[in-house]
Amino acid sequence: MLMTREQIRQDTFFDGLTEAILERDQPRTADLYFQMVARQRRSAADALGVLTTAEAPFVQVPSHINMRDGQITLVNNDHTILGLRTSAGLTPFLPEAYRLLPLLQSVWYVPVGLDIWNQLLGRYPGRYATMKGMVVPPPSYGPVVWNQDQDPITPEGSAEEKLHAHLIATMSGDVRHSYGLFLGLAADPETRPLVRDQLQFLGLIDLQDTIAGRKARNTGHKALRARAVVELADLIGWERAHGVYYIGVPDMAVGPLYYSLYDAACVMVTSELPEAGKNLKRDNVAPLTEGRPRRWCGCSRRRTARRSGICSPRTSGMASRSGASGTPSRSAPRSSSSAPRCRASSRTRSTPSTTAMPPTPGCGPATTRTRRACST
Repeated sequence: MLMTREQIRQDTFFDGLTEAILERDQPRTADLYFQMVARQRRSAADALGVLTTAEAPFVQVPSHINMRDGQITLVNNDHTILGLRTSAGLTPFLPEAYRLLPLLQSVWYVPVGLDIWNQLLGRYPGRYATMKGMVVPPPSYGPVVWNQDQDPITPEGSAEEKLHAHLIATMSGDVRHSYGLFLGLAADPETRPLVRDQLQFLGLIDLQDTIAGRKARNTGHKALRARAVVELADLIGWERAHGVYYIGVPDMAVGPLYYSLYDAACVMVTSELPEAGKNLKRDNVAPLTEGRPRRWCGCSRRRTARRSGICSPRTSGMASRSGASGTPSRSAPRSSSSAPRCRASSRTRSTPSTTAMPPTPGCGPATTRTRRACST
């Protein structure tokens, strides 16, 4: 059974930690954590359970983009959970006398990482406001709690149906429902490993296909946060890790959400692999022959470029032309007939032929599968 925030706040250090965090008192916050571990002889994991529960409401954001003066601006992800996860991982590699140092450094950071949304607007003091060169005087109000805590949601149905409901709630940006469904799944020891894997999967697929020239971007933070959630939960104990869930899980559904890169990967797998790759793990038991991955990836890239209109079939063949030695000739000057031609300037396209693929162990008879040959 998962402990609730109300149960964890009965800890004698909870109110003191909450007060120190809200007053942005970094020395006191770090000292209270030190007292719990070094003086009260409590485990670092137990102290992290109390600390994360105390800070969780105040590190939420409503969105990861904002609009100012007609321009899209980025709203950063909370970094407190990332620091705590990394510090906990460093601990075993340090001498006994120094093992608390990484954790104390991460705990020190917590009070300046609150309410990032208002920090970036110059309405609340902290690390992000300072980073932007803003001097924000101490306010008479506290940080905004953008996402409220939730009770576990346990709908009727099988474990697979509950997991799918959590998946769709997260991908559609339903923060409250996604968080509640996660808590319901995490409370059941039978479904806990499944939702652990699914949370990390959701983090991995939330990644756009480019960040070049973008203000609204996701540079893999969702995957890092998902990993931080599950690793800290493993350390603290899933029953006592409510604060970790409250910090990290609602944010997995906070937009904007990017699935374009995963969508493109799904299209590629469906197009190139037998049965859309559904039985690849079962059937693909033999190692690839030398050179086959290179040939397959190169062929797929050229074919994708032609389909997207980046270049004409004639251009794609240039990548595989070889000199007399059999290696790509990079120094030979291009003639006018071999210069790249964009699709926009080419009104005709050659039709690739269809040839049988060579047999591959574990992939079925070659006669049942064909692929388009690359134009070279």
